[in-house]
Amino acid sequence: MDFSQYTVDSLGNVHLSGDLNAWMLSSSWRRHGLYHRICQQEYRSRHGGLPPARAAADDLRDHGVCLLPRVLADEECSAFTQSIDGYVEGLARDGLNGLPDTYFVPWSQYRAGILRRVLPEILSPDLTAKIEDYYGSHFQVLSVSLNRYLAEMGRDVSFQWHRDEEPPQQLHLMVYLSGASDEGGRTEVLDRATTRLAAENGYSYPPLVERSDDLTKILGAEAQAGTAIVPDLNAGGALMFAAPRNLHRGVKPRAGQRDTLLILLMPSPLPWQERLGANFRRVLSSGKHTTCCLLNPFDEFSEATLAQHGQAPEWAKLGEMFPSDDSLY
Repeated sequence: MDFSQYTVDSLGNVHLSGDLNAWMLSSSWRRHGLYHRICQQEYRSRHGGLPPARAAADDLRDHGVCLLPRVLADEECSAFTQSIDGYVEGLARDGLNGLPDTYFVPWSQYRAGILRRVLPEILSPDLTAKIEDYYGSHFQVLSVSLNRYLAEMGRDVSFQWHRDEEPPQQLHLMVYLSGASDEGGRTEVLDRATTRLAAENGYSYPPLVERSDDLTKILGAEAQAGTAIVPDLNAGGALMFAAPRNLHRGVKPRAGQRDTLLILLMPSPLPWQERLGANFRRVLSSGKHTTCCLLNPFDEFSEATLAQHGQAPEWAKLGEMFPSDDSLY
């Protein structure tokens, strides 16, 4: 297959030849793997090579997860949390209870204005360089949601160890607006080596009913050697991790609430600022996220169906970004 049969327009939309378009339709792993390679080719063409390596060792690139002590100032966190307060109070005044334990806060013009103002602070030049090193290309914002989780929220499968059954190109940046702690709730993540060991033991994308929070069941005798990243962050700190590649689980608040800004990222042929200028309204998610498996990234980002998602290939189950050979897609 000739992967050079494409064009990129001035807005960063990628258009494929008929042959490539037919090839990528069968699964989201093909679609996003091809898109990622095109983004890497575009970066090399623009800059004469891959993004500069951050260091010999990098937590995100090497382990799929990193902690960021401060990406957002206290006053900006407060602006978001106060806006969530107002939204929840408005539901109560209207006699609506919303969801019993979780609020997916809609993007009003005011809240969208805050987001537009703070994204350059969150995606700082230093963090941008880190993400570009991880992808080997530019990146873009796929979707952003504003959420409140309450202490009384029920325990469901997201509180057991799992990976998102998505193409590996999807990256999660979770900004804790009210901090992350044992008391206030957080997301815990296993590093890539531990996740791969679990996959080799048969635990990669288990059915929902087979998810477990017992690492001994998942890892067997190696459970004590597993490495878990457990965030303990003040408001404005963040956790970034590859949700399709790293096992993770939510920990519900013991008291009060946990407010988060969840930003989903994916590769891009253009810098994120240029893509966002054309796509800002599209990335605002007022409910469940737009994720990679439900997205065709070509042309102008059309919807894909679950029927076009396909089954996770073996290399993806092991946490790889690409197969060793394109015939394995």
